Amino acid sequence: MAPPPAADPEELEDAELLDEESTADRTAAMHYPALPQIEPFDVLDEDVVEDEEEIEPEDDFGESAPTQTRPAIVLPPARPATPTAAPKPKEPWVVHAESLLDAIERTDDVRRRMALHRELAQLLLEQGDANQAFEVLVAALSEDVEDDETVAALEALSHAHDRLGDLLRTALAWSEDIDWMRDRPRLGVLLLRIAKWYGEDVGKVEWGLPFAERGKRLLGEGDPRPHRELARLYRRKKQWDLAEASLVAAVQRTPLGGRRAELELERGRLREARGEASASVREAYAAALDADPASEAAAVALDAELAKEGLLAERVAVWERRVSAVRAPIALEAARSKLVDLLIEGGHDSRAVAVLEDLIAVDPEHRRALKLLAEVNARRGDSAGLRRALERSIEVAASPREKIGHLLELVALLEELREHEAEGQALEEILEIDPGHRAAHDALAELHRTRGRLHALVELLERRVAAVSDRNSRVRWLVEASRILDEELGEPERALALARQAAEIAPQSGAALGLLGRMLEKAGDLEGADAAASSALTHTTEPREKAAILRLRAQIRGKAGAEPAEVRDLLGASLDLDPNDREALTALRGLAATEGDPAGVAAMIVRELEQTSEPDRRYRLLLDLARVRAEELRDLDGAIAGWEEALYLQPTSVEAAAGLVEPYSERGHHHVVHTLTSLLLSGGRTTDRAQRARWNALHGRALQAMGRSAEASSALAEAVRLDTSDVESLVKLAEARFAAEDWDGAHQADQRLLSALEPGDERLLAVHHRMGCVEHERGRTRAAVGSFQQALAIDPEHRPTSSGSRRSTSSARRGATPSTCAGGSPRSRPTSTSASSSSAISPRSRPDRRRTRAAPSRRSRRRSTCARATTCCSTGCSRPTSAWTPGRR
Repeated sequence: MAPPPAADPEELEDAELLDEESTADRTAAMHYPALPQIEPFDVLDEDVVEDEEEIEPEDDFGESAPTQTRPAIVLPPARPATPTAAPKPKEPWVVHAESLLDAIERTDDVRRRMALHRELAQLLLEQGDANQAFEVLVAALSEDVEDDETVAALEALSHAHDRLGDLLRTALAWSEDIDWMRDRPRLGVLLLRIAKWYGEDVGKVEWGLPFAERGKRLLGEGDPRPHRELARLYRRKKQWDLAEASLVAAVQRTPLGGRRAELELERGRLREARGEASASVREAYAAALDADPASEAAAVALDAELAKEGLLAERVAVWERRVSAVRAPIALEAARSKLVDLLIEGGHDSRAVAVLEDLIAVDPEHRRALKLLAEVNARRGDSAGLRRALERSIEVAASPREKIGHLLELVALLEELREHEAEGQALEEILEIDPGHRAAHDALAELHRTRGRLHALVELLERRVAAVSDRNSRVRWLVEASRILDEELGEPERALALARQAAEIAPQSGAALGLLGRMLEKAGDLEGADAAASSALTHTTEPREKAAILRLRAQIRGKAGAEPAEVRDLLGASLDLDPNDREALTALRGLAATEGDPAGVAAMIVRELEQTSEPDRRYRLLLDLARVRAEELRDLDGAIAGWEEALYLQPTSVEAAAGLVEPYSERGHHHVVHTLTSLLLSGGRTTDRAQRARWNALHGRALQAMGRSAEASSALAEAVRLDTSDVESLVKLAEARFAAEDWDGAHQADQRLLSALEPGDERLLAVHHRMGCVEHERGRTRAAVGSFQQALAIDPEHRPTSSGSRRSTSSARRGATPSTCAGGSPRSRPTSTSASSSSAISPRSRPDRRRTRAAPSRRSRRRSTCARATTCCSTGCSRPTSAWTPGRR
């Protein structure tokens, strides 16, 4: 280093005064017993000294000679391997160090020189030379004691390599140097550094305070740095009031900006350490943020204090303010990320989405923002936004695994939205990345199944077989594909090929062998099918699978012409393993039917009913059981029980109702027959004309028995219309119309009966008697007498007909026709001299209607009632006598 210039006498005098003031403090500091022993500076090794002497002097640079002082460090020279060999080139780091030294020597800019010193020191540290790195940083400090970065690097090195004592000794020596004494501000900053090292690094606050006070006097009242250092020292001594006052003084002397924000932060931390109220601490941190809205430390400190009180809205405001104040991309991203977290925590999803969109606009590959955007949109129910976020995440995924994860999330969303085409494309994309991805395979297979894309499903299963090495899985997928091809797509040849492939992959797989047996049996290769099924039995242990193979073998043996006993034994063994094996029970039933054993068929149906709980299946089985019992076993009671249970399971069952209607009709359950026939006839359940005629006939008879003659007439008329040869229904129709007092209808039905009944039929008596009563009721007494006479010709002793004939004759003679046969109120009707001209009555001979419609005498009412009762009982009228009342029309 160049010698200092000659000192001015006045400056020397000032320096001597400063030296007198600092001697006592410096002496105490250097002799404090707790300080580490400061060894003298290390002397260079002799080898190094010799090497230094061998270095040739550098050439004169002329006009470009160095203008600054370079640090005095020794670098290893390039040495030859042998005295006669050529020198080896210098190591790269040595070349770099020399270039840094040259740059330091040539650079006039102080900041640039400080940066070069730090870079050189770091290079020496990397080579393990901490001593020379220390010397380089000390040299830099001597040039600019106010460079905080250099001081920080020097402090870090001193602590790491136990050189703090050397640093203090050097600084104390500088404080006594005349050059330093001439520059009062420079000396003041150095004293503040010494105060910091003693008070904060060494931990001797009482040693650091005098240096800070002296620095304060040298720097002047307007400089905030001494006040700040004093505040830190007072805080270490827990002199809270003095520390607060010093910080206030430092704040007052610092303009707005980063420095003032740092002071306010220290003030807040001081209050927090002092244990003041949270509001007081927040006030200081808020002041720091006001001083510098872009201060991350202030925002973090204020946010932490607000978080203690749970003031979420205020925290959001803090980070919104920082977002609007920061311009640096990294800091802005961090602020937005923190703001998003708070908005999500507070449930402000819409605002969070806006901030996330800003983040993504700056960095489209911001994966965390995309993930949060997807989560927020999912919570909001914004399917479109969620889909866009997932698609962006897929595009910027950093790894295949991450991409698959986002694709699976997209698949779940598309499934919810029922966008099956896009869902299938996403699953295919997953399989392109990872052909063996099980979840994607399963999801895509299920999608193909539900959408009915069976060919695509088979192709997927074949691809899956090719992509996976697990033998059991491959066999399972081949079996599934083969079954789909055979049972649903009708491609038995391709199904057989896949079955053979499955058996080749796993020759001891019962499932593969069983499948092969089924395929060969369908292809007509019974011998090969039997061999495959027999082999499958030896490699199958699961009871149900073994039962299925036994059933298959029974089917094969049956087709091969084996004895029924052998087939029955195989099916029985299958049922022993799986009592719920419906197919075995059905096969046994078919075997019994083939052998003509209806009892065996019924027994198999009963056994299957015991194992079946599904209503539809039980319903079908009950109908089959009732049919077998009724038609083949002649067990009507058992058939009725089956039909009743089937009707209970399905109350609208036409089959069960059709089976029950005839037995119930024969047993006189008229109300039930009415219900069943109503069910059978509703909605045109059958197009069989004869069947509908029979149901209408039964319906009419049931209504007639229930006393509902008018409704019975309608049903019976429909039965006769559908089946004109049904004489019995025609008889019942005539009786029902007569009972319903439908004289015209009754007369028409009886007229049809006269032509339908054979001569000598016993029912002709009732027909003629009814016709006489109808004619009498219609006022045609001569025709009535004629009908009665025809009835008496069949049975002269028929008392109701004789009585009716006499009364009709008497009425004809009196010119009036009281209602004595067909019931209703007796009344007088105009009569004529002939049946064909009954309406030709002169006005003079017409009796008074009001008088002829008057109530009959007690004698005539009694006669009418008795005559109707006798007639009904004698002729077999369908209307019971208890339903007839005097005077009812």
